[in-house]
Amino acid sequence: MKPNASETSELLNKLAKSASWWRRFFESNDAEEIHQIISELSPLDLATLDQRVRDSWFGYSYYNLNNWQKLQPSDVGRLAQSKFATSLIGLASFHFSGYVREAAVAELASQRTGKELPFLLIRLNDWVSQVREAVAKEVRARIEPDYAVHLLANISLVLRLRLCGRVEKKFVDDICALLKRAECKDVLQAGTKSKDKTVRRISFQLAAEAEPSSRTAIIRAVMTDPDAVARSWAVRHFLPDVSPDELPGVVEPMLKDCFMPVRRDALWFAATKRPDIAKQPLREALLDNHISMRETARQFLGVAEVKSARDFYADTIEHGNDKQRFAAICGIGETGKAVDVPLVAPFLNSPLTKIRRAAAYAIGRLDLEGQLLKLVVVLSDSKPSVSREALKALQTKARHIPLAELENLFAGEAGFHIRRNVLTLILHTDKWKKIPTLLKACADKDARIAEQASKALRVWSSNYNSSFAEPTREDFQRISVALSQFEPYLPHGFAVELRACLKIYFK
Repeated sequence: MKPNASETSELLNKLAKSASWWRRFFESNDAEEIHQIISELSPLDLATLDQRVRDSWFGYSYYNLNNWQKLQPSDVGRLAQSKFATSLIGLASFHFSGYVREAAVAELASQRTGKELPFLLIRLNDWVSQVREAVAKEVRARIEPDYAVHLLANISLVLRLRLCGRVEKKFVDDICALLKRAECKDVLQAGTKSKDKTVRRISFQLAAEAEPSSRTAIIRAVMTDPDAVARSWAVRHFLPDVSPDELPGVVEPMLKDCFMPVRRDALWFAATKRPDIAKQPLREALLDNHISMRETARQFLGVAEVKSARDFYADTIEHGNDKQRFAAICGIGETGKAVDVPLVAPFLNSPLTKIRRAAAYAIGRLDLEGQLLKLVVVLSDSKPSVSREALKALQTKARHIPLAELENLFAGEAGFHIRRNVLTLILHTDKWKKIPTLLKACADKDARIAEQASKALRVWSSNYNSSFAEPTREDFQRISVALSQFEPYLPHGFAVELRACLKIYFK
């Protein structure tokens, strides 16, 4: 849980109010609430809180003298008497006063439960050298096997030290070296099952570096991890060194992974290291829903025993099932030519949304200029994903679409997603011809459309001088009529500015 500004303010508020009487502070519900907030934060969130506490304390100067900002080093010792001592002293270690932080570090140093470690690691980057030196001594004393479980639990703060400017970077190397020692094998093994995904990732990596011989077991373990980043790391880190004989057993689950980068990298290594087992995975990848998989597979057509990707896709369109047909239609768009449009055009009327979307994608790739009006019709599809696919294809050629077609579609009773996409295309048309439609759209009954048009006019105004296109007399007349009708709905000052621009051309 990452503390937001309101949570930080509430915490400081509680602290400032209760800090006038330290006994009340560490015996009241306020202290317990603060402890609860602190204990729920991850190590990195504590580092964030450290920064926010220092940024925020100025806002509490109106409280009584014996409050948070007037906390004295002697008060820290009294906080140590609380049953919530670690949380409260840890919070005191975030204080703006170096003397208070130094006293807090001294109190934290007397603890060895592991709960004090995140506060010590944060203070390793303290801007006061005396505090840094005191903390460095305590952290060094904790780099030992008996304390390894706590170091691993706070590994995100350890790795953060690499980005800190005042820290001796050797701390990171020494802690990682400790965790890779044989005595810490069980700690790393437990870390691979941690609820903290950062701990799991580092545990897998350190275990792999510590015992290269256990590579296969580690791969199998990490490939069952729900963290996609960890699985992707395993593929990139391990497969280059896996021998061709080991590869089949290792790569099989990777080729079926739900995370595309894992499947893609596994496919690449299978095709390059063991082409004899890669034929079927490559043919399946040619029909993967993700373009990166299809592109990777097309680099190994010889291994897949496919003479022509275009012919492969055409055959699948005719004989494949609906799941295969989606990828085949996309594939024909990526590998075919304009003459292949008749192969996919009938699927624009498919009852399946996914198939219609694939057909729009393919036609946009095969013959965009020749199929502009057909894709404009697709804009009015009832499913947003299909309409959006047509929009993506048409955007680069918006100037070639008859503006009247777009204006008629926009003026109709179509759904919001259709009118939004049509208006987006209108924004890409001629500098002056689109203005009347945008002026009218500012008065649209749908506030979302009106806001889109208003924003577009503000952008037009700021980029006015980037184009030297001049309005025609017809443009001038249409804009003048629209201005007279919709001026009250326009962004503040835009009507005056637009008239001034037109006056340059028509006096």
